[in-house]
Amino acid sequence: MDSLTWLWPAASKGFWGGLLLCGQIMLIVTPIMVAYEVIKTYGWLEKPWPFLSAVLSRLGLGPAAFLPLLAGLCLGIVYGAGMLVAMAADGKAAPRERLAVGAFLVVCHAVFEDTAVFVLLGASGPAILGVRLVGAVAVCMILASPAGRWLLPRNLPKD
Repeated sequence: MDSLTWLWPAASKGFWGGLLLCGQIMLIVTPIMVAYEVIKTYGWLEKPWPFLSAVLSRLGLGPAAFLPLLAGLCLGIVYGAGMLVAMAADGKAAPRERLAVGAFLVVCHAVFEDTAVFVLLGASGPAILGVRLVGAVAVCMILASPAGRWLLPRNLPKD
């Protein structure tokens, strides 16, 4: 019985530490979710701004990809993927474009909350954000290039 005396203090410390971390994560995620809902309510996400359409086209993405990409970047891969599935069901984007959005979000999703959480744990925010953004842009540019076509699945429907 004496060998388990360490268990209660360790479990208590772990519980309170985990509860504190959950509270800190909630303080990061809640304002992001509220800001997203306000922005969506006022319709600021309906069309990409003019300067973004040039950037999106360099990545092989059209205007329909803006909203799923933004949702995935701000809210996470699950939310972005859900919008991507809805976009596929509506036929709003070509399969190649959907693949590019998915590839981008695999490398770089939930940039605000993930970066804030890792900074909270002691990591360098600019380093994490920089590597993820550069990696995602590189993957999309490779897929969008003519040379990147050999990387695409053979059974991908034509655009």
